[in-house]
Amino acid sequence: MRNTFYTLLLFLFTTGLYAQAPQAFKYQAVARDNSGQVIANQSIGFRISILQNSPTGTAVYAEAHNIASNNLGLVNLDIGAGTGIAGMFSNINWGSGTYYIKLEMDASGGTNYLLMGISQLLSVPYALNALTATNVLNDNDAQNLSLNGNTLSISNGNSVTLPGGGTAYTAGSGVNITGNVISNTAPDQVVSLTGVGSSTVTGTYPNFTISSVGTNYSAGSGISLLGTIISNSAPDQVVSLTGNGSTTVTGTYPNFTISSVDNVNDADANPTNEIQSLTLVGNTLSLSGSNSVTLSTGGGSLDQAYDFGGAGAGKTITVDNGPVTLNVSGVSAIGLRSDLSNTGTAIIASSNTSGNTFSAIQASTNSTSNQASAIIGNSSGTAWGVSGQVQSTGLAQAAVYGSNLRTAGGHGVMGIGFNGTVGQTNYSSGYGVYAENFDAVAPLGNGVGAAGKGYYGILGEDRYLGGQAGAYGVLSNGNLGATGTKTFIIDHPKDPANKVLRHFSVESNEVLNIYRGNAAFDTNGEAVIEMPEYFADINRNPTYQLTPIGGPGQLYIKKKIEGNRFVIAGGLAGMEVSWQVTAERNDAYLKQNPAQREVEMDKRDGQKGKYFMPQLFGQPLEKGMFYNDVKVEQKELSLQK
Repeated sequence: MRNTFYTLLLFLFTTGLYAQAPQAFKYQAVARDNSGQVIANQSIGFRISILQNSPTGTAVYAEAHNIASNNLGLVNLDIGAGTGIAGMFSNINWGSGTYYIKLEMDASGGTNYLLMGISQLLSVPYALNALTATNVLNDNDAQNLSLNGNTLSISNGNSVTLPGGGTAYTAGSGVNITGNVISNTAPDQVVSLTGVGSSTVTGTYPNFTISSVGTNYSAGSGISLLGTIISNSAPDQVVSLTGNGSTTVTGTYPNFTISSVDNVNDADANPTNEIQSLTLVGNTLSLSGSNSVTLSTGGGSLDQAYDFGGAGAGKTITVDNGPVTLNVSGVSAIGLRSDLSNTGTAIIASSNTSGNTFSAIQASTNSTSNQASAIIGNSSGTAWGVSGQVQSTGLAQAAVYGSNLRTAGGHGVMGIGFNGTVGQTNYSSGYGVYAENFDAVAPLGNGVGAAGKGYYGILGEDRYLGGQAGAYGVLSNGNLGATGTKTFIIDHPKDPANKVLRHFSVESNEVLNIYRGNAAFDTNGEAVIEMPEYFADINRNPTYQLTPIGGPGQLYIKKKIEGNRFVIAGGLAGMEVSWQVTAERNDAYLKQNPAQREVEMDKRDGQKGKYFMPQLFGQPLEKGMFYNDVKVEQKELSLQK
């Protein structure tokens, strides 16, 4: 009870103040009521605060206990081991200043504490400070640290080997070699290849030197040559080293042999002027020292043109003087068709010029049918009918873009189906569906970012189904308005399978916050009410309502809210009071936007003459504030091949 008088006996002592010292000290107390009887075998609530420098000084630490007294009314507390409220017990610097202990209690075991007293702590708790000093003075375990080569040792302990610098890499570890082809996949590493005898290929990327061999070596794509220095300017390319004339570098790692071989069968030992004879028999063209090809006889099919000069030799068309045009005639004719019977892509269109302002594929139609499209994507499997994708390095704002240039009605993108349109994202800073109305075309002030119509116009559901605080099915980051009722709806607790229970928000011409509670009167017939610590930050102009519980009373507000508390008087000991405080909301938003308190407002241009719900005033639906005369009556699209 809050009106109980307590008598407390205090004992402080500590034990083992060296290596095993606990960060706490003992506190014993005996509680008695106003008749002198001990409060035995009862749960009692305590709040302990450590104050610095004075009885009204700063609380450097506070904790709470809830502990039962024994049959003598005795309670034992470990100060420093309770439930923390403020600060950390281990961070108290007992050697700095004086400290006081403040005791508050609630005999009912709750948190409605009454101040029992404040007294100065003398010498006993400061043994904890002596513990800190003792640990410092006794720390004489100094050791020596030494370094020998790359071995680091401590005088009375072990040693470790520090990592050395540089790493040697061989074939298979950054360097691949097949036959006489050298492929360096780790260009920042050192490559060292040793051949047979005195021949050595050495170097550091990108330069490789060949010694004890000839000086004229040819180079492939990505390889430059200067004297005996081979420079690889394209390290991801294959490096092939071949000698000039009769000198060749060949071999397989790790052995490389430089040999003198002439693979040219000619009379003058000159490989650049090998003369051969060319003959034509029918449509067969032959080279005397090589193969033959069969020439086309003229005309033929597109497939023959595709293979003219060899399989696939005619597959490329250079369009350098106007587009390739297909003039299609006939009813329901098809201009171009690609049937894919294996894995792959039926048609690919690529635009490889970053400054190109034209689309890779353009299609247009002037059909008046609402079942036709310039482009149709059709899927009979699990593949998408139409896909759009922006690469991770791309800067495009949308993977699929729809632009509606009509000045009234129509849609940029329309989806029809069981779910007409679906938006998804895995990024917490992104949006599954994003809608924005820039409100840039008059009449202004009536732009809607997203609209929904249905039995539920818009349904929002947080993924935790209300199981996580701070998650919302629908969140308005700003003002939230409703023309109908604002409803709280749940499954009916008495018949959840068949009924729902609805409660409704209270309407007011003020922006209000409401706080309420019950309190007990003390022996003086008063009750002190503690408001939330943020009350004064977000409220102004509070009003009070009081209702006595347990009997009549001449209740009144003895002290208005000050320092986030107020006092009720006029009660009797043992009675309770039910109180309610209603205050004007006055947080940062309303301080910076005082116009949001306005109750009566004129409609803006473009809204005047229109109604939120015109049917309530006998007006046609066309008078609706958000009426849209474009009605989508099409239920499905008929796709044509």
